[in-house]
Amino acid sequence: MNNVNIIGRITSELSTQILTSGTTVCKFSIAFNEKISNVEKTYFFNLVSFGKTAEFIAGYCKKGGRVGIEGKLQQDRWETKEGQKRQSVEILVQKCSPIDWREKDSIDNSIDNPIVNTPEDSPFSADDILF
Repeated sequence: MNNVNIIGRITSELSTQILTSGTTVCKFSIAFNEKISNVEKTYFFNLVSFGKTAEFIAGYCKKGGRVGIEGKLQQDRWETKEGQKRQSVEILVQKCSPIDWREKDSIDNSIDNPIVNTPEDSPFSADDILF
């Protein structure tokens, strides 16, 4: 079983690109806090999304906003030119539910996706929201 459900705050600017195949890719990172025995820890995770999910995230989310993420872990392994073995783990986003929606005055004209102001304006049903 490989399932990740997490609510966190976006800590980096979204990095969006379109591959030669026409698929949109969006990369970003999130952080969340957890309190264990009166000690608060902050965890940071890198995320990647593809296709319609990436387009949605690019259109509705921004740095500093909170999101609910449903996805899975994926690991990448490679070897550097110097022969050193490297690896990274990131969350592959399958669903994203913005908690802090973008305001109308923050519309980025380079994004074709509509921007909503409230969850009531969302194109998604209540069943799609993770929390």
